[in-house]
Amino acid sequence: MTDSPRDPFRVHWFTGVSYLPENDVLHHVAESAGVAPSFTQLRFGRMGYRSAWESMNVPGLLVLSEPGEPDTMPPTCVVVPGEVCEALGWDRLRALSSPFKPTRVDLAFDDFPFTPPEVRSMVLGGSARTRAHRTTLKFHEDFKDTTDDDLTPHQTVSLGSRGSSAFFRCYNSRGFDRGELELKGVRAVAAFELLQAPLHLARELAIGFLRAFIDFVDPSTDTNKSRQAPLPKWLFWYRFVQKVQVELPPRPVPTLRRAWDWFERQVAPVAALLASADVTRFHRRMLHAENRWTDRHRLLLASASSP
Repeated sequence: MTDSPRDPFRVHWFTGVSYLPENDVLHHVAESAGVAPSFTQLRFGRMGYRSAWESMNVPGLLVLSEPGEPDTMPPTCVVVPGEVCEALGWDRLRALSSPFKPTRVDLAFDDFPFTPPEVRSMVLGGSARTRAHRTTLKFHEDFKDTTDDDLTPHQTVSLGSRGSSAFFRCYNSRGFDRGELELKGVRAVAAFELLQAPLHLARELAIGFLRAFIDFVDPSTDTNKSRQAPLPKWLFWYRFVQKVQVELPPRPVPTLRRAWDWFERQVAPVAALLASADVTRFHRRMLHAENRWTDRHRLLLASASSP
């Protein structure tokens, strides 16, 4: 396999699940990638699957099977990291992803019109229209590859939560400004049509997903954020591509039962460790935490029945 020519848009990560048998998935993945069906079984599983197979001809391309929770997890999963996506090229990635339900899709724009510092300044300065909380904004400079003659760091800015269905980042570590939107959950599923489209149409749909998450606007054009005009440089880049409309499921109603489920799944092991290490300090911290309750916590406690 040889690297395909660089396009201004690409999918830079794909994860998908299926109910196909393991052997069928292994054969399909190899055939779609254009390589021999040679896989080696890794010592450990991945992502909740007990069995992991890596392509010997395309390192990093994984097929997962034997789910740890078969009642809730599909039998098979494929993981195509960014470097593998680039090596495959659009047509082979489109064929490979066709029988899978997407669970993660990263949309990468190598012609992104803003630098990481510009994105940070626009978010902080009110020139970004997004539902992501400004408190999730993060900015990082990496001096690892700098020299005494060139102290220019690589920069990364991100917005949103990695645990949500959309997460944006912009970085310049490759020598150019890349904008990247990570889709998960229902948004990743909605990107299936994008994955099966020709590349030029896929790019338009990808811009629609990006604009649904963030728009860069001129706050001086209107006091209402929803009516503010796009910045000229942003408008010139997306060229009137409309936002994608993704119907998100309603947010679950908070209940004490859901809080217990979350605690037992995410917090209980660490809580047990801390209590074992210093039970007095643990109880003192729990009492202190009550002072941080909001009205939402008190209403939940008052209205909940015993779990």
